[in-house]
Amino acid sequence: MSTEQTLVLLSEDGMAADAIARLGKLGFALVGLKLVRASAALAAQHYSPLVADRGFRSLVSRLAGARVSALVFEGVGVVIAAKELVGDAAQPAPASLRGAAGLSASDAAVASASPSAAAAQREICLWFSPAELVRPSGGGGAASRAEQEAELNYALAAASAGAASAGDAAAAAAAAGGVGGGGGDKVQTREKVATLSDKVVDSNPYSRLMALKKMGVVANYERIREKTVVVVGVGGVGSVAAEMLVRCGVGKLIMFDYDKVELANMNRLFYTPDQCGLSKVEAARRSLAFINPDVVFEAYNYDITTVENFEHFVGRLSSGSLTGGAVDLVLSCVDNFQARMTINQACNELGQVWIESGVSEDAVSGHIQLLKPGELACFECAPPLIVASGIDERTLKREGVCAASLPTTMGIVAGLLVQNALKYLLDFGRVSEYLGYIALKDHFPSMCLRPNLECSQRWCRQRQADYQKHLASLPPPPAAAAEPSAPVDLHPDNTWGIELEVEEGEEAGGAGRSAEPHTPAGPELGADFKYAHEAASTQVLSADETVQDSGLDLASLMASLKSVQQ
Repeated sequence: MSTEQTLVLLSEDGMAADAIARLGKLGFALVGLKLVRASAALAAQHYSPLVADRGFRSLVSRLAGARVSALVFEGVGVVIAAKELVGDAAQPAPASLRGAAGLSASDAAVASASPSAAAAQREICLWFSPAELVRPSGGGGAASRAEQEAELNYALAAASAGAASAGDAAAAAAAAGGVGGGGGDKVQTREKVATLSDKVVDSNPYSRLMALKKMGVVANYERIREKTVVVVGVGGVGSVAAEMLVRCGVGKLIMFDYDKVELANMNRLFYTPDQCGLSKVEAARRSLAFINPDVVFEAYNYDITTVENFEHFVGRLSSGSLTGGAVDLVLSCVDNFQARMTINQACNELGQVWIESGVSEDAVSGHIQLLKPGELACFECAPPLIVASGIDERTLKREGVCAASLPTTMGIVAGLLVQNALKYLLDFGRVSEYLGYIALKDHFPSMCLRPNLECSQRWCRQRQADYQKHLASLPPPPAAAAEPSAPVDLHPDNTWGIELEVEEGEEAGGAGRSAEPHTPAGPELGADFKYAHEAASTQVLSADETVQDSGLDLASLMASLKSVQQ
């Protein structure tokens, strides 16, 4: 038998956690879980194959408006196993969920499982989008047993903490959604927003963002929903940057990372302990989808530096946008040079603009750098010493020693990164070409790095040539204003070219400088203010006040000076 999937719908408290635990023990993987209030249209679509049956209206009425836990399980023989677990509506077995809860066919509670593998495929498409299901690691193949166990533990974390509460099923859904919810807390979510509005009401999640348009900062903030951004690396900087973009309402977010969530990541700003064992991209996708359901997500759990994954990575950059074209911006949040070189290679090939970021190993400095192929330096135009020397950075790691990590530095760098990303995407302000951050001095150095004409990267040199052709194709700048004509010579007989300069305080007649006291240049002071110091007088002495010649020679003057000193 081949691997199959099935959909289970449960409305009774406690059933969801029980189903997850019992099917998990049988080796089936939980690949999708959400808490949904079913609409009448969804209920009718779900039961549409039974439209000719007498009980169709009753089934739709029972499901419509119900708050149900929708679960998708995967494995060989899972369809039959799930049906047996839920139990027959007319005569449920005592050990089934229906039998244990004492439910009959006439009860209003919802407890159903897909009747067949074909029906399951149709039903799952109604309740889940492809992005809402756990993706196999590495881009293909079945999920590993470790991932299945992490998935199960993740979904059970909140449910086991509050199994006695009335919100047990909601807690399980909250845990699987990556939003906490321990102790049986109810899940609070919202409907999708069709269009952005600047209406100032508590229920509008975009009112404060749209205020940027009212204040004249951004001409058209609504364009953010048309943008697709790629985040490579969702660790300390990348996860925070992704959250900021999602809260800002970006249209689509594509994430790449090969790592898993560990307890060692808890000193940072995004992940939670109950997500340990999940891939970072999947844990991030779930949390972010809960924060803003309007955003479209793609999450890929693989290493972009491998040959087999590089082609797919380039493909998503070139055709992963909402319109099927190239993405709008790539944000590099990786922690190794090999991944940076891979992103640099892909973006140079495609002519894709990207922003690189990084935090130092001692966690007290960081930077962001804008890279426009051909116009600004690429990562290989001025590579770090390790890259230029061809040293394998893995050989530099010491046993038992890890890089330091401060959530403060990570948050600041992520903020600078997304701030400049927004300026680039929405065309406001000036995007920094290079901006550093030195925490020990609170210093923010900036500079502009131009391309290296002899860059070792072939595609970089090609993009430089393309950019120069682009500049040559631009229309010439407007002609400069004509130089003013030479002044008319008012004194043609002035052989030596002598000119009279009238200084401040003098009249054109040259009778001497003004006797008015000089005040420092600057704005006029109010009545209650005065200058602390008066400037030294520049008044010219009159003829009778000038020093008179005594007729003494230098030796006599020196002798007089010595007598005074004695």
